[in-house]
Amino acid sequence: MSSSTHPNGSSGSNLSGGSPAAGVRVATLSETGMRRSHNQDFVSSVLAETPGAWRHHGHLFLVADGMGAHAAGEIASRLASETVGHHYLKSNRHDPGSSIVDSFHEANREIHRRGQANLDFRNMGTTCSSLVLLPQGALIGHVGDSRVYRLRGSVLEQLTFDHSLVWELEASGELSEAVIRGGAIPKNVITRSLGPNPSVQVDLEGPFAVLPGDQFLLCSDGLSGQVSDEEISHLLQVLDVDQAARVLVDLANLRGGPDNISVIVVKVLALPAVDEQSAPVRNSEAVGSVWWQQPLLVTSLICFLFAAILAAVSQWPLAIIASGLGLAGLLFQSLRWLAPPTEDLPQAHRSGRAPYRVCRTAPGESTLQLLLDKLEELSELKEKNRWSIDWPAIPPRSSKGRNTPEARSHAFRQAALAILSIMTQIRSRGVPASDSAIDL
Repeated sequence: MSSSTHPNGSSGSNLSGGSPAAGVRVATLSETGMRRSHNQDFVSSVLAETPGAWRHHGHLFLVADGMGAHAAGEIASRLASETVGHHYLKSNRHDPGSSIVDSFHEANREIHRRGQANLDFRNMGTTCSSLVLLPQGALIGHVGDSRVYRLRGSVLEQLTFDHSLVWELEASGELSEAVIRGGAIPKNVITRSLGPNPSVQVDLEGPFAVLPGDQFLLCSDGLSGQVSDEEISHLLQVLDVDQAARVLVDLANLRGGPDNISVIVVKVLALPAVDEQSAPVRNSEAVGSVWWQQPLLVTSLICFLFAAILAAVSQWPLAIIASGLGLAGLLFQSLRWLAPPTEDLPQAHRSGRAPYRVCRTAPGESTLQLLLDKLEELSELKEKNRWSIDWPAIPPRSSKGRNTPEARSHAFRQAALAILSIMTQIRSRGVPASDSAIDL
């Protein structure tokens, strides 16, 4: 089992050979931001290193965003990470979804108990969003407004519902689009978290099919509040996981960094082989269905029954035809069972109602211009502060020559890597790696 936790501005990646962990590439990053004095976020990843661990609990990733004074938020997020991880990985239940939910409830009880025992920690709480990659697919446990996204190709889906006042009112139909855009309702008021109350409702989403090339992003609202879904999608599309994690956090900091910023980027490289009993769900017929709910199989059995009756009365030609139809039905049913997963299970066979938002775009001029705006600001600061740094090549302002999706993606990648290069050089000018409070 490979595990890592990054509570205070550290980052890490994992790509180990010869184990299920070799099938994923992971980057984690958590920073204080530009306005906070302490990091109350906590991120954790636990990778299954053996086939048995992969079958039993898979890979676990978690982001928690703590709330509370006197270091209470940091304690709450750490307790959430440790308790959820411990109870989920030690669970003997055969249903991983129930194990995830149980581990969240246990974390809520522990955080609430600690809060009640100390006046300084009273009402402390934390968001908590977890992703589990299993042979059956991806499962998500969720409380609060930290998010889990999935990128497949150029389609980014938000797989968690924000437990915030804005989202709850919008879902209830009590907010108009104008009120939402106008910002009359504060976006940082959350309606559900671990710790403040003796009990909590936990969202379970999935299972979702997982394919090679899929990317998942877990993040606190310090990122999603400053970086749009379009930018998240485009950066994940053009950068590797380490670069994407770093640029996402840099971009949030460059836009003020008003909160702690935490990200975990997971890219699926290959699906580990599993035995038949723990094989991933292939399609809707393999989940929640018994043989009599599968039309092709039932039809084949009826054909074989008629063939037997016809053979008993010496109607051999008709018996052969009925047997042939039965065999054809079995063949088509087998092809369905063996077909690789190309889509998620139908909603009726999944928990939750995800996706809650979908962004279907490749890198384009509008998001590129936003990066170029930030590069211009950095250029002005370079001149003003006389920074002695190597200035990277950046795309031209004009869109001339960027008439194809490939050219726009290349320019977007070039701009993102320019931000990465500049910010890396700024940090190297003596600012501690764990402190993102750079004077920009």
